[in-house]
Amino acid sequence: MNVKRGRLAIIIVLALGITASLYFVFIVRSRQQRIEQFNHAYEAIRVGDSRESVVAALGQPHKITNCPSYSGLPKMDAEFQSKCFQEFEYISFMARHTIYFDRNGVVIHKTIAVSP
Repeated sequence: MNVKRGRLAIIIVLALGITASLYFVFIVRSRQQRIEQFNHAYEAIRVGDSRESVVAALGQPHKITNCPSYSGLPKMDAEFQSKCFQEFEYISFMARHTIYFDRNGVVIHKTIAVSP
């Protein structure tokens, strides 16, 4: 009787291990697919696209702010600030995608910052 219980316990542990492994693989693969879809949509966004098309492609941003200082170069900052009105920030695993808009809601620039 104890041998049967031992075998049953081993079978249950193995089944749980296999199930947990398959679940982990599914979650990782699903996440990777979402990241790839997001990156593909981000790459498709071009200067001149509308704010609405950005939201349609990427969804609602994680953060919406006014445009910050851009480069540290006063002339470039002044030029950029004169055009830039708003920025959308999308945060994904180890990356921050930022899209800049003018007052008319048109994309004027986009950047990616990736953590090492």
